[in-house]
Amino acid sequence: MKLLTEFHDNPKVLGVGLAGAGLYARSLAYCGKYETDGLIPASWVRQAVGAEGLGELPKHLLGAGLWKKAESSESDYEIRDYLDVNPSKEDLASLRKTRSVAGRRGGLAKAKAKAKQKGGKSNSYSYSPSSSVSSVVSVAVRTEFNDWLKHYREITGRTSVRGSETAQKAFAARRKQWSLEELKQATVGCHSDPWRVEHAHDVPDTILRAKNVEGYIQAGRTPKAVNDPTARQNARLQRLEEMKRQVEGEDA
Repeated sequence: MKLLTEFHDNPKVLGVGLAGAGLYARSLAYCGKYETDGLIPASWVRQAVGAEGLGELPKHLLGAGLWKKAESSESDYEIRDYLDVNPSKEDLASLRKTRSVAGRRGGLAKAKAKAKQKGGKSNSYSYSPSSSVSSVVSVAVRTEFNDWLKHYREITGRTSVRGSETAQKAFAARRKQWSLEELKQATVGCHSDPWRVEHAHDVPDTILRAKNVEGYIQAGRTPKAVNDPTARQNARLQRLEEMKRQVEGEDA
């Protein structure tokens, strides 16, 4: 999210006063965090201005042309020209994907260089992404991988996650070291870390390629160390539903 250097003396910003400028900056931060493409829900606005009795501020922002009424809803708002300055949600997703691919290529290049320095010996969990799945992963291992992926989805609640080629290859490499049950325990252990779950650093190939797999296995074996991410996700969904019902009740 970008805040232009002209913000401090922009006539529109000066026109809404210090409180209006603060609300506008907060709305920018909200849109940047949740990648709404500039959309501001009415429920968030009521929460932001209600606590301090600043109910007229949204009208001032509309009048100044900093906000506008959302096209998708009469009660919601949009930051005017947001996408002229800030990247869209689609652009951010594409950027993350590009960086992820670049990071994997860089990691592979470092691994190859290190292996070359050691006389051509690579580490136990490296593999070539250019190889076909069939040449690396046997039918039996693919069957086990599907079993592991099903367990992964049950633990995380992420039913949309698919078994990528890199994840299958990583699983095949890890199965030479660990049993299927231990890899399932690693999934549970990985998700016992709230920070990792909150920041979405838990895609299948990340777990399987991590150097701390043994630590994840140990954490997965210790009930006290395990938090249930599925329960946390259900709690979030329940809170969202409650907020939605509250907003619909107020609008009615």
